[in-house]
Amino acid sequence: MTTIVSAPPRHRKLSARRKLLMGLVAAFIVLFICEGAARIVKTVLDDARVDERDWYVYSAEVGWKPRPNAFDMPPHVRRHFDAKGFFVEDTKRIWDQSGKPRVIGVGDSTMYGFGVATKDTYMELLNKRIPGANFINLAVPGYSSCNGYYRLITDGMPLKPSLILASFNFNDRRYMVRPEDVDSPRRFAELARDQALINVTRRVYLLRAMYFGLRLAHIMPERDEPGRLDMHADYVGATNVDLGATKARVEPGRYREYLEKIVATGRDHKIPVVFIMTGDNPGWMAPIRKALDLKAAGKYQDAIKELKNAIYAKNAFSPQARVELSRVYELAGDPQKAKNARTEEHPFNSLLGGYTIYRDDEYQAIMREVAGKNNIPLVDARMGDRPDVFMDFCHFNEGGHGAVALMVEKVLRDNHLVPAQQAGK
Repeated sequence: MTTIVSAPPRHRKLSARRKLLMGLVAAFIVLFICEGAARIVKTVLDDARVDERDWYVYSAEVGWKPRPNAFDMPPHVRRHFDAKGFFVEDTKRIWDQSGKPRVIGVGDSTMYGFGVATKDTYMELLNKRIPGANFINLAVPGYSSCNGYYRLITDGMPLKPSLILASFNFNDRRYMVRPEDVDSPRRFAELARDQALINVTRRVYLLRAMYFGLRLAHIMPERDEPGRLDMHADYVGATNVDLGATKARVEPGRYREYLEKIVATGRDHKIPVVFIMTGDNPGWMAPIRKALDLKAAGKYQDAIKELKNAIYAKNAFSPQARVELSRVYELAGDPQKAKNARTEEHPFNSLLGGYTIYRDDEYQAIMREVAGKNNIPLVDARMGDRPDVFMDFCHFNEGGHGAVALMVEKVLRDNHLVPAQQAGK
């Protein structure tokens, strides 16, 4: 039997040309992998920074609050918050160990100082006028009494204040198209949860591709693109809404409740509370005020004319004018016109709500009542005869902040709530 032995395989020598080609391919693959990894890292970092265009972060406790180390509160002024989300101007005051009493301010954009430089806000001016105390501004744009109460609890009380200043009005009165969106701890938790979910889904590129395809096919509107919850965007898109059926972010009864809670918090810790009562720009409100006087005099047709002018102005008080017009039509015995008057064809509804459906004096009366019942000082900063101190529908300009600072200082000194002024000051 013959055994056939196979010859060992021949190893062909690779040519220099082939080696060069394979080396180039290997180098390309390595570069491709490195490029892909670099793109992934950059995308993750970009995603992590996407919310830096916002000065705020959503919070399950308070709704939203300043984002730590953020800059810029649009549209007019530059703001800077420290690592804890406080004004950088207040950082030293918070850590001051000299024994100066701390005065905590909780409020909305009026106390915050929307549209003016930080140095010109009345809280900052009080630091200069009353050097014996540290005034710390915890006010946040868009805050209602609900937001403010919870920020007092979570961020204010840990600072061990000696005095609490509280000021809320405009945002509480803003309508919400959907009743379930009114201010509440449940709503705040929902906002924080929704943003957390968006933060996850925007990092899944299969979902991004799907959303992109849906938008190209006009199945999903552009505003539904995952990325962030913009508190100023219209997220409902409702039409023909009966404003009489909407609810304010904080209805009058709940407004009273939150003011009482702020007072009770101070009382429980033996800390005085002072309310600062603000109001709307009297110039902008003039047509509505005039119409109310005409209505009270029984001159319904003249009142209707004034209210229609207020509606046609298309400003922050037009929805309020619609509600008042519907009431005049009801008194005039025309329920159909009343319904038509309070129907908003294209209502704006952001996370902050639409515009006001209650008058400022309705909420001012509640603040005055709570202050009187609890025997706490009230600073009357409505300035109803001074349209010159407003920059828009409710925010003070520099002159307005200066005037409020003088009013607050007087009340605090008259009630011996701050260190006595030193001689020569």
